[in-house]
Amino acid sequence: MPAITAQSVVPTPRPGVEAQIAAVPGYYLSESVQEDANGTAMGQAAVMFEPGELIGVPGLAIGGRYVGDKENGGYPEPMLRYRRYVDPNEVFALGGVIHGGYGHGSASRASYEATRGGAELGFDLRTTPRSQWIEVHFAGSVGVTGLDASGDYCLDTSGRWGVDCPDEPDPVTLTHATASGFYPSASGAIALDLARHLSGVLHGGRIALHGAIGRMPRVEGGEQTSGETYTAAGLSVTLGLGAREPDKR
Repeated sequence: MPAITAQSVVPTPRPGVEAQIAAVPGYYLSESVQEDANGTAMGQAAVMFEPGELIGVPGLAIGGRYVGDKENGGYPEPMLRYRRYVDPNEVFALGGVIHGGYGHGSASRASYEATRGGAELGFDLRTTPRSQWIEVHFAGSVGVTGLDASGDYCLDTSGRWGVDCPDEPDPVTLTHATASGFYPSASGAIALDLARHLSGVLHGGRIALHGAIGRMPRVEGGEQTSGETYTAAGLSVTLGLGAREPDKR
């Protein structure tokens, strides 16, 4: 379960597409049944299309991401994003993302399924002078995710915590558990923006280092208890392509 979308809220001046690969902060749902629950970085691939002036709503984008991997039950998630500058010098930007999806997976005789949806508000502050080649930005976000999940897994000898199930054909006793609720998260990032203000089809790139803190569900002995706080870090690389700047002649 990713803690953040890792989406930049810096507007693009013209219609375009942004593609991203990332290891985003988050947690695997299996951690919620572990005695020592930890956050981790999880794989993400995302594409967002921003039609901008083509539909008369600059800053509005639609797209999606694929989170996780096949082994750990990766899943697709559509996203809707809006972003804009709030000052004439284009130093400070705000934006928001709405996302949601359904995932399921199985491994080592354990399985899960989960439906989730969330909203994220973010900001971006350019901390160096405007440049065609390289800028330093500080970004952050707060978000909340609604989760409804269930799964079957094996318990340790104490009957409290999840463990790997024995290999077949050994007999196995599975415990069924459910978890639901709303889980907040907050993040900060330091980013390098490259070639952002050129006039051609290259709309720029971004390399960002992310850190996040959030809450995850907690299940003990098959019963949901209070949530658990986790921290995690990640890295994202984003490339923007799109329309050229109109000829001013």
